[in-house]
Amino acid sequence: MTRYLMVSFDGAGNLVPTLGLAARLSALGHDVRLLGHASIHARCGSHGWRPIPFTTAAPYDSTWELDPAEEMAMFAEVVFFNTGIGADTLAELEREPADVLIVDCLTWGAGAAGEVAGIRTATLFHVPPSLFRAGPLVDLLTPALPLLHRMRADLGARPVATLAEAHDACALALVTLPAEFDVPVPLPGQYRFVGPILDGPALDAVGPTPAPVPGRPLVLVSFSTSFQDQRGALQRAIDELADLPVQVVVTTGPAVDPADLVPAGNTVVARFVAHGELLPGASAMVTHCGLGTTLNGLAHGVPMVCAPMGRDQHFNAAMVARLGAGVPIDLEVPGSVTKAVEHVLGDPGPRAAAAAFAEVIAGHRGADAAAEALEQLARG
Repeated sequence: MTRYLMVSFDGAGNLVPTLGLAARLSALGHDVRLLGHASIHARCGSHGWRPIPFTTAAPYDSTWELDPAEEMAMFAEVVFFNTGIGADTLAELEREPADVLIVDCLTWGAGAAGEVAGIRTATLFHVPPSLFRAGPLVDLLTPALPLLHRMRADLGARPVATLAEAHDACALALVTLPAEFDVPVPLPGQYRFVGPILDGPALDAVGPTPAPVPGRPLVLVSFSTSFQDQRGALQRAIDELADLPVQVVVTTGPAVDPADLVPAGNTVVARFVAHGELLPGASAMVTHCGLGTTLNGLAHGVPMVCAPMGRDQHFNAAMVARLGAGVPIDLEVPGSVTKAVEHVLGDPGPRAAAAAFAEVIAGHRGADAAAEALEQLARG
């Protein structure tokens, strides 16, 4: 039995790979602790791991309403480069030692703690690693680099010049997507593209799966499970699909109350429905293009209408378009949802491209491959 300490934050859909890996390691007989925000444990419970709440890290809950203009600066301060997350990691390792530390790629403080503690550390990527090498995300976070430098100095970690250098200090980097869903960039040898981990425990209580309507294609509308001011986007999608001969299922997640939406006659609105049960019968998905939702749709060969709102979503939408598996839209353009859904339902090309990429995803082993790499790391 290996003792694993996992550190994550309340990243909403980004938590799925962490929870899936925690459950798999626990099922293999390992001792797993999950250190993170109290909201993780409140909503997700425990599926074999031991939940440990942060005590000094800055508070955060993915359902909090944030100003989109201030979002990235807030994340940099309270999550990405938060000294408290590193301090809590060090305190937990002191309280109860571990053999391997597994840190979310966006918790740079936990990674720095691993360096200071001298423990074998793996970082878990739920976003494409190329985003930390160059591009818009690096540009957005460059003003916050003094926070990274100060956090590492406060914890006693050596200086680094870039975001990627801090990731590269880890002994293992597990990337939960296919390499084909990222742009090719040089990466150190410890990076492993294990593929999506899509079968993790649910992020909240799951409701019943709506029964299919015979003769009507199913269109799933699913935006972020964290707050991105998406209520208006969901309502626009509902309104635009109201007159199409389709069955619409809208999932809101905890950040939007289903009662705040006005469903059309062809629409069911629910907080949580198991996407794994809906997607095999879905004909199209309208989504913000969070990576987990996107890969889940592609894994089932479902063509997509991509309406990115921020974060890594524009990158993911561009990758879907490059694959030919969907079309990007601007939700502010009237009729864009209707036109795009009619396109992906009527043109066999996007469905064929999505089905082809489903085969690529099926060639990866996800949580099993990640667990094997971690067991090898533990053996040294």
